[in-house]
Amino acid sequence: MMHPRKSFSIGGGVIAALALIVAAWRQGALSVGSVSLPAVRVGARPVAMAVDARNGHVFVVNGGDMARPGSVSMLDATGRIVLRTSPAGVDPAAIALDARRGRAYVINRGSANGEGMSVGIGSVSVLDTESGRVVRTVSLPVPPRAVATDTRTGRVFVAGGAWGKPGRVDVLDGASGRLLHTVAVDPNPMAVVADERAGHTFVVCAGVYPRLGSVTTLDTRDGHLLRMTTIGHFPLAVTVDGRTGRVFVVNGGDAAGTGNVSVIDAASGRVLRTVAPGPSPSALAVDSRAGRVYVTTNSKSVAVLDARSGSIEGAVPMGAYLSGASGASIAVDERRGRAYIAGADGTRVIDTESGRVRRVAGARGSVVAVDVAGRAFVSDADTAGDDDPKGIAGLVDALLHRTPSHLGLVGAHSPGKVRVLDP
Repeated sequence: MMHPRKSFSIGGGVIAALALIVAAWRQGALSVGSVSLPAVRVGARPVAMAVDARNGHVFVVNGGDMARPGSVSMLDATGRIVLRTSPAGVDPAAIALDARRGRAYVINRGSANGEGMSVGIGSVSVLDTESGRVVRTVSLPVPPRAVATDTRTGRVFVAGGAWGKPGRVDVLDGASGRLLHTVAVDPNPMAVVADERAGHTFVVCAGVYPRLGSVTTLDTRDGHLLRMTTIGHFPLAVTVDGRTGRVFVVNGGDAAGTGNVSVIDAASGRVLRTVAPGPSPSALAVDSRAGRVYVTTNSKSVAVLDARSGSIEGAVPMGAYLSGASGASIAVDERRGRAYIAGADGTRVIDTESGRVRRVAGARGSVVAVDVAGRAFVSDADTAGDDDPKGIAGLVDALLHRTPSHLGLVGAHSPGKVRVLDP
């Protein structure tokens, strides 16, 4: 059933209608769940998760540290039993699934020099999603930073490049791992997402200061470049709503906390509008069923955008600042009308119908994923030893003034944990 949508226009002053709508989003106090949730131990420094609905497995990418190598933990459907832990390359950072072909692709950024800069080559670990075993490792000539799959074409898109150097996207055949095509993009690709409906893949590149960032659009069938669109400063994250044909890109802005969201027409590549959801936006997720986009910022609220126009509908209060090395992690359960935001002091659960929020204090974490049964999996990494605790502003400062380091490889970490919020 489609959820009714709350929308309004923002005029030059504070009007009664605006106040009523904002009040509707903010109705009810933030409730706190004090329940203690059981946790399953995984590897050191979990940095990414993905849920395989076909096989009922949860994959956790463990970045490792100075003492423990990177790995991938495969959990059962309940998220409470580790079925297998498979080795990965040096500094694994992200994962993408192709459930149709039964494969998971984990990018390994490779070794870093004394300044934390990736050097040499990277790789992609290809896992069988039924057994959790690594079936092959594909070497790459540059360190990768982001990965996405297109299940219709069986293509894997790996974006990367040495810091400050021209970026590239390697298009792989998902079955064999063979390199099919390489596309040159702007320096410092940060994120990539595939729109299977439109047959496009969007690659977000931060560029080199003071240049603006960009979005490169590729054809998912052969990987060839279709267009390049200039957007804001230091784009960090991207999502696409296939239903509305819109691409949303978070631009981190500068170290002073500016930032915005670019709303792009997926078909033409034209920037339709730019909105400022709050200071230092960092993560976003789309709810196609309700027609909304949720954007986390360095504030005590989460901005809500209209998924077609990109206009700001309102804000959902969080009760505290969202913290973490990269802001926050957010995932949406469209079927049950919930948005989950993982944070250091617990996970916020937003009822996307009413805007009410509850905080589950026992589910603190840094990464969140949701399965088809409505379970939310939250990973918790001990970040002791990270050399940049300043969140998104610290990351932007690194982009401006210095080479960003491999945060997790500095110091030591306790084993990571995964907790489950049942529906």
